[in-house]
Amino acid sequence: MCTIDKMLIKGIRSFSPDNQNVVEFYKPLTLIVGHNGAGKTLTQKKTALQFKTLDQTLQTFNRDTGQKQALSYRCADIDRIVPSLMGVSKAILENVIFVHQEDSNWPLSDGQTLKKKFDDIFAATKYTKALQEMRKLRTEKTAEVKEFRLRLEHLKTHKDHSTKLKSEIADGQGKDRNYMTQINELDQQAKAYQQTLDEMNVKLTAIADYGDELKQLKTRHEMTAKQNADAFVKLQKAGLAEDLDSTTREEFQTWLESMDEQMAELRRKLGVTERNILSKKQLIEANKAQFTRTAALHKLQACGVIRAAVVLTELTADVKNQGRLAADADNHAHNLTQRDRFMRRIAAQTGIMQLPGNDSNLSSGLVVAFHEALSNKQEALKQSMQQLKESNRTQDDEVGRLIEQVSTESSRVANGLQMKQQQAKQKERQMQQLRGQVEGCAVSRAMLDDINAQDAACKATVERAQDKLQRLNLDAEVAKRQTALDELQRKASALRQERDKLTVAAEGATRLRIKNQEILAKEEQVRALLASNRTKLDNLLGTRGKDLPQPDRLKVLAEQAVARKKTELQASH
Repeated sequence: MCTIDKMLIKGIRSFSPDNQNVVEFYKPLTLIVGHNGAGKTLTQKKTALQFKTLDQTLQTFNRDTGQKQALSYRCADIDRIVPSLMGVSKAILENVIFVHQEDSNWPLSDGQTLKKKFDDIFAATKYTKALQEMRKLRTEKTAEVKEFRLRLEHLKTHKDHSTKLKSEIADGQGKDRNYMTQINELDQQAKAYQQTLDEMNVKLTAIADYGDELKQLKTRHEMTAKQNADAFVKLQKAGLAEDLDSTTREEFQTWLESMDEQMAELRRKLGVTERNILSKKQLIEANKAQFTRTAALHKLQACGVIRAAVVLTELTADVKNQGRLAADADNHAHNLTQRDRFMRRIAAQTGIMQLPGNDSNLSSGLVVAFHEALSNKQEALKQSMQQLKESNRTQDDEVGRLIEQVSTESSRVANGLQMKQQQAKQKERQMQQLRGQVEGCAVSRAMLDDINAQDAACKATVERAQDKLQRLNLDAEVAKRQTALDELQRKASALRQERDKLTVAAEGATRLRIKNQEILAKEEQVRALLASNRTKLDNLLGTRGKDLPQPDRLKVLAEQAVARKKTELQASH
């Protein structure tokens, strides 16, 4: 019968590896054996629910006084105080020290549970939260930085636009001041004309007064003449004509003469007054006509200023547009020159076709033909390069295989040579040892003959090995193999250089194609710009119904048009 009295536990689970813990068993001892989860520790319990508040007593040892202290706590207080007294966290107590056997395999659990337990053990919750918060803040700040960059781009655009508008406003204000100065001058002229008109109105009023006086004098003259006629008639009727003739003829004659003088004086004054009135009327009509002309001139000048401003604005826009067109034309001409120079250089290098050697511009037909020839050359080079790549790849494989064979053969021969040399050295050492043994020992004649025979056999073996090595001529073979290897490497280098040249040629063709595409795009932009502004160009340059001249001639015509517009503008002012 087997019995167990004691069991020492050390370094298992929660037992320290430094302390020895002994467990004594009572007799008889019953062992319950079973796998995990079989119910070894399960006890039968009642199904009725019960609740009981438990008090725990915690006994501690005071290091200062050397006394034991016992304190009573609730279970919750025990759970809170024990980890602090043991100096470890609650997670370490639950998952490491006091872990249950059924839960001891938690390191093999799923990732989420394992991460939670490790976070609890290493107290990394705050770090994880801080890391998540930092990542969140980083994402937010990155989005804010992108937003601020976009806003900065918009603000830069607005700032440039604002600077442009401020410049235009400053120019407009300068023009406005000039126009206001002209308007003030015209207002002063209008005031002067108005003052002159007022003076003319005063004179016209005086002339009207003279006319009224003339009418009154005419009326008085007519009344006096009528009175005289009536008096003369009455005298005739009264029969006093003879008496009047006899008695008062002299007085009447005197009176008539005086009346004639008065009438003549009145007629003279009337003529003078009529002449004055006529001259004043003519002067008034002349002043009115002059004022009308002045007002019309004032209006025309105001309209001229407005038209001049409009014409100046249009001319400025036309000049800017013309300058831009001239710049585009210069750029286009420069691009054409660069294209022609590049095409001539490529044609001279590749020999794909013969181009004119002078500095004249190449025609569109030559450009299209060169592009087609270059495309064909590029395709041919691509096919040749592909074939060379295939051939080089095959040759590289063959050379690599030969190099490997030569290397293997050289290594094998070198190893064999080294082995033979080692064997020869070993034989020489054995011979020296045998000679030493022979010299240090007293041997018989038979032993000496035997040793001499062995020595002769060893020498013969060495000589055969040397003869074999000489017949093999390994050094020459190695040199030959090395020469072949160098030749293969030289061929491989030449093939690689050829491949690099083809690659450079392909890159040059690609760059040429890109340049041609850029030139075609620029030509399309220039054509579109010319089409949209062709009417204005025809009006400015006088090329309606004609083709545009060459860039040099176009630049000269543009400068002449600008000078003509400036002259017209100065003349209008």
